[in-house]
Amino acid sequence: MEPDLTRNPTIAVLGEVVLDFTSTADAPLDLHGHPGGSPLNTGVAAARLGQSVAAVGQFSNDQFGTAVAAWLGDNNVSMEWASWSDAPCAMAIVTTSEAGAVFSFRGAGSADTLWNPVPRPVLPSSLRAMQLSMLSCLAPLTAATTEEVLLTHRDRAVVLLDPTVRPKLNGDQSAWLAALDRFMPLAHIVKASDQDLDFLFPGVDPEVAARQLLANSGLVAVVLTLGAEGAIAFLASGDEVRVSAPKVEVADTIGAGDTLAGALLSFLIDHGLSTPDDLRAYSPELWAKALGFAATAAAITCTRPGADPPTLAEVQAFS
Repeated sequence: MEPDLTRNPTIAVLGEVVLDFTSTADAPLDLHGHPGGSPLNTGVAAARLGQSVAAVGQFSNDQFGTAVAAWLGDNNVSMEWASWSDAPCAMAIVTTSEAGAVFSFRGAGSADTLWNPVPRPVLPSSLRAMQLSMLSCLAPLTAATTEEVLLTHRDRAVVLLDPTVRPKLNGDQSAWLAALDRFMPLAHIVKASDQDLDFLFPGVDPEVAARQLLANSGLVAVVLTLGAEGAIAFLASGDEVRVSAPKVEVADTIGAGDTLAGALLSFLIDHGLSTPDDLRAYSPELWAKALGFAATAAAITCTRPGADPPTLAEVQAFS
């Protein structure tokens, strides 16, 4: 009998649990649901690339939360370290028209914002990396729990922090900056988009902002994603690694940045990442290969609708 790899996760993902609904202005009540949230997309991406992944956070017992959990199970993401609540699942609703998109969010009091398990989850020694998205950490209870969980694991697992700023859901810049200030000291990598940094540091070139984040921290790297222009890794060694994005026919960009994060961690783990000390020892050449692999995975995701990350075989076959 083959071992159950989901009981020995190499990656854990923490953060928001959201069910995304889409509709059109012509039929606003014709809603189509899709599991969403940056950490869940990252977890599925890493699982499809061969990692053993655990979702760590709180899910709703309602029909939407259980549907999200079933989707994770179908993609071999373990729920063993997750918590459950009778609070509702968060929902994001996007209605599109020729005039643009209208966003609506139902998140106050949702299960993912009320995460407070006792005792706190502790993952096994197989853990190599954790990814945190900050949206649910704008809520005080989940923020406090998340901070404790990261403190328990950060000395033995690389922590990747993805701000995943969503101004349409919360336009209070000061709240996002406070969360960044709180969680960045617990991270080893920050992965941010140029749009994230434009919102957090308006008027500052994103590359300058990324360098400033690195200079004022104990981070090993800041990875800046630039959409169709590729990505840059700013390293604590002073090196900068740039990769181009493969040219593809884009269906949409949903989940591309999340796929890049999952693929980056997967590549590093497959190339010997065991502790944060290993991360500090990686050469710019290895970072270039890791970032190139991650950018390829993200590009493939862009070729199909929705957050639909590729398998390892698809990335390896891409040319």
